[in-house]
Amino acid sequence: MSAAPIIRSLSVILNPRCTYLVMLAFLLACPVTAQEVREQEMEAAGEDVVRQVEDEEAGETIVDESEENARQEEAALNEDPEAQRRAEIEDTPGLRNLWPDFELYASVRLHAINNFNVENELTEFALGDGASRMGARGEWQASENWWLFGRAEGGFDILETFTPKAGEDGDGFVLRKRLLFAGFDSDNLTATYGKNWSAYYKIAGMADRFSIFGGSAAGVYNAFTDGGATGMGRADDVLQARIYTSSLKALRIKPFNLNVQYQQGQPIPHVSNQNYERAYGASAWLESQGDRGIGVAYQKSELDEEAAAARSAGIDGDAEAIAFSFRSYGERWYAALVVAWLDNIETTDQLQYFNGRGAELYVQWQFNDRWWLIGGGNWLVPYDDDPQAGEYEVAYAVLGLRYTFDSFNRMLYAEYRIDRGTLWDGTPRKDELTLGFRWDFGY
Repeated sequence: MSAAPIIRSLSVILNPRCTYLVMLAFLLACPVTAQEVREQEMEAAGEDVVRQVEDEEAGETIVDESEENARQEEAALNEDPEAQRRAEIEDTPGLRNLWPDFELYASVRLHAINNFNVENELTEFALGDGASRMGARGEWQASENWWLFGRAEGGFDILETFTPKAGEDGDGFVLRKRLLFAGFDSDNLTATYGKNWSAYYKIAGMADRFSIFGGSAAGVYNAFTDGGATGMGRADDVLQARIYTSSLKALRIKPFNLNVQYQQGQPIPHVSNQNYERAYGASAWLESQGDRGIGVAYQKSELDEEAAAARSAGIDGDAEAIAFSFRSYGERWYAALVVAWLDNIETTDQLQYFNGRGAELYVQWQFNDRWWLIGGGNWLVPYDDDPQAGEYEVAYAVLGLRYTFDSFNRMLYAEYRIDRGTLWDGTPRKDELTLGFRWDFGY
């Protein structure tokens, strides 16, 4: 018997917190890996569908086993679940017929934090949450080539601590809305409305692969939020379209991806009773069959000319960002670089907006069957003519180690942030060492 009807019935009776707890308990009781799920689905599928998948995997257009493993590793670290799903469909279209119509998933992420002062003396120790989440996805095939679908995902802190990547803080066990959207999907077009990963993140998120750090220099999680209001991270109330075309296949180019989005009347973070008038963005991604890609993204949130409160917070015009990214990866390595120019997007620790430029770098290398070395950093520097920034600067490098059990979906990790940044008043930032784990269910 499928668990989906049971969970749906419970969701009507129970409040949202209880529903998520039931979902998590069910997933913990069924700790199967993604490979095991795929094998079970293939056994239950009809012979024609299985034969289709096997033919595609044996075809010339399907990558060999090492390249497929590389893509699975890359997808596991991508925060956007729909982007993960699309990548798998591009490689093996027949998989869509094997996946269930309703899925539950969860990811538990905990870590210990050690802070050091400028003399490298341990000054603080705490247990924290690394953006744990749980969710559900359902779809219904409306016709041969069209599907209606939706996704709901909530973030939670098991240890009642705040993680910037998770979203807004809360007291106690609070479920924060990470994603909540619905739409339709086809081979070449996906259109959605709700809270979803932005068009900008498709490009700026290429280097957002650290477990705890990162996402500090390209404007994704801007102004100490999840990027929802400005439409750069998990965009709020966004109308979005993702377009895919295989017209460049003859040049050994994967389906070209173009993303566009629109928002209206979102509140300006940390500015009382003041909204953006409208916001729009677009991004484009071009990637070769050799897994090397380049992309560009643009996002703009227009400011009301009468926004006096916004100007007192240091905002001197529309919120505007442009980012470029480069990514390349193989079976045992991954490398991505993002550079961005940001106007009225980021704030100092005093919540004063400033203009500046940033860069994010992420690299990883598998030196043993289960061991990975990671590194990179984030750098964000205000423009010299921006006095409200004070001495604020983001400048840190990250070194880390990972031990994987089932790809990056189940792993232990250590990350050390070597921080040379400063706060608005010139106070040096602290180095940090984190030790933690990530354990996914239902992926």
